[in-house]
Amino acid sequence: MTRLDDNVPKCSFHLRQPAKYGFAERAAAAESRERPRRATARDTSWDDDSDDPAKKAATDQLNGVMLALLVRRVRDYLAVRDDEPVEWRTAAGFGDALLRVTAAEPRGLTEEIEGLLARYDERVADPARRPPGSRPVQIIQLAVPRGPVPVAGQRAGTDRD
Repeated sequence: MTRLDDNVPKCSFHLRQPAKYGFAERAAAAESRERPRRATARDTSWDDDSDDPAKKAATDQLNGVMLALLVRRVRDYLAVRDDEPVEWRTAAGFGDALLRVTAAEPRGLTEEIEGLLARYDERVADPARRPPGSRPVQIIQLAVPRGPVPVAGQRAGTDRD
């Protein structure tokens, strides 16, 4: 708690909150005084469709925190990229695509992507299934509408969006 410049009860309370809602659980400790926790899920996602102002504000805050965390991870990688072997520099990559889709279609794309990623689930759960030379790689997925918010009954955007 010294590194956080805070007291044990306050930190313990905040660390128990994710467990209270099923996002974390106790992990094995090296000594009896430790109370480490680990995430209960391999990936994270949440609904972002509430009209409740409090839920919208909470979701916006969570989205902002996660985006900042992901950006930091990418910047950390870029800081050491030159030290990576060429095969890993080639394996990593950045890209984006601008699609013309209906509001329903991104959900289908997300489900297809999740299906592709599920091929690797057993490797996360069982280290014996990991091929030699494998490493953790984070796949970051964002579906963000572009252009102005369409007015009901009007066609959305131009080809220059």
